[in-house]
Order: sequence, then C-alpha cells, then structure tokens
Amino acid sequence: NWLQTEGYKAAFEESRRQWPHCSMAINWCFNEPWITAAGNSIIGYPNVKKPSYYAVQSSLRPTLATARIPKFSWQNGELLSFEIWYHNDTPLKTEDAVTAAVEIGGEKTELLEWKTGEINANSCKIGPTVNFVLPACREVEYIKIHLTTESGRADNCYKLLYRCSEKDNALRGLNE
Repeated sequence: NWLQTEGYKAAFEESRRQWPHCSMAINWCFNEPWITAAGNSIIGYPNVKKPSYYAVQSSLRPTLATARIPKFSWQNGELLSFEIWYHNDTPLKTEDAVTAAVEIGGEKTELLEWKTGEINANSCKIGPTVNFVLPACREVEYIKIHLTTESGRADNCYKLLYRCSEKDNALRGLNE
C-alpha cells in the first residue's frame, strides 16, 4: 500500500509539473472487477477505496505544493535533495508561502521557507531545491517530508523509506 500510494502520488504530481507538454495522466487500473495479484487498482474489490485513491485525490487539488523527489529509499549520511514546486490550476493568480520540513522518528526539522510570489492562473512554478544531510541512523523505517503552506490549502506530505547504511549495520553488529 505504501509504495503504491507514494508511486501514484509521484506520477500524478509529475504529470502536472510537465504542463503544457502533458495535459493529463490516466490510471487505467482504476477499479479491477476481481481480486488480482498485481493489485494496481486504487479501488479494491468490492468497492473499497485504497490509500492510493486518497493520494491521487489529494494530488489533483487545484492548488498544491509538491516535491520532486528523485527516489523513495534513502540512507543515513545521504544528501536528501528535492525541488519544491507549486501548482495553481485555478482561473486566478495566487500567492503563497511554503515551509519544507523533514520528520525523522517524530522529530521535525524545518529546512526552508519559500515565498512563491505571484503564480499565474493554470500554471506551475518551480521553487528552491532543498538539501539536507540525513543524520545518523535511528530505529525508524520512514522519513516524512512536510510541505506546509501559509494558505493551508496546498499542504502536502511524503513518506519515504529510511535505511541504515551497510557500514552502520556492520558497526551496530560489533556493538551488540
């Protein structure tokens, strides 16, 4: 469920970033009529909405702060780097502020704030690139990236896999 949810979210948000070269994304596996091994549907049998359904719904809001994240799995010591974007698919110009934060083991660290300036109607705007060296490995499986907006309408969150490096795993084995 987690990978499907984050994967669909990334696919739909990236399609929006590609405007005007890409005008839509279609999930042809919307509702499979029976239980399948692949499980690509966002509505399961018999009419059960999966977490990925809500992720796609959220990714298609008229205004949305998004992160272009190059991968889903990260290790401690790596440079977590991602671009911030803002989508405005409304008929009016808008303006907002986006705060990017990373959460590891319940501890949240604010990384930067981006004042978007004016964003034209039916457009998207690229903002800054966030860079953060992931700290020493903790007993957590996931990190979260939070994009919080001043307006409150365009907030977003991403859940990414977080692993200890092989070196840290070896050191941990020696200390036990």
